[in-house]
Amino acid sequence: MPRTENDQRVRLTKMIIKKTFVEILQKKPLKKVTVREICDLASINRGTFYNHYVDAFDLMEQMITELLTAARDVLKNQKNSWEDNNYSLCYNVLSLIKENKAFVSVLLKDNTDESLALRFVRFSKEDFFAKYKGMVGDNDLPALESFFLFATGGFFALLRRWFDNNTESSTEALARECGNLITFGWTFLQQKFGWANAKA
Repeated sequence: MPRTENDQRVRLTKMIIKKTFVEILQKKPLKKVTVREICDLASINRGTFYNHYVDAFDLMEQMITELLTAARDVLKNQKNSWEDNNYSLCYNVLSLIKENKAFVSVLLKDNTDESLALRFVRFSKEDFFAKYKGMVGDNDLPALESFFLFATGGFFALLRRWFDNNTESSTEALARECGNLITFGWTFLQQKFGWANAKA
């Protein structure tokens, strides 16, 4: 079998497994989900499942990691300074989240959003500091970290509210709100410490 065809089959199989898994998680907690149940509903045999995942917990872990990696890629691909791109940054992250709405909704519903937020911070903090720490003095790094934690924590708080309201407001509207809040917070620190704009 050609490699491309095989790769497509693997992607399709994993997509079916993930979709089925999320549907089950909408009805019961992770600890009660079995591999047999996933396979029965996905119409696959357990051998196929075990070709890709150890168990339901491993499946969950891989799905969270994939989501966070995609979000990190969005952050890394921002070309210009933070204040110039806060709207586009928020919009792109929110668009990614909305594409994975069912899965993220499960994470928030099961009160695992705190873990998700903490992992997002760990994933993105290194890239944030690599881009911005060069514009501040060493003594100002704690303030830069405070801003980062404030921005990411506030973002997740607004994200939870968005999902609690069934994402009634548009992605664009929430991105604009997040962007404005981040801008004002950044301006305060710029004025206080005399920071310049970050380099692209």
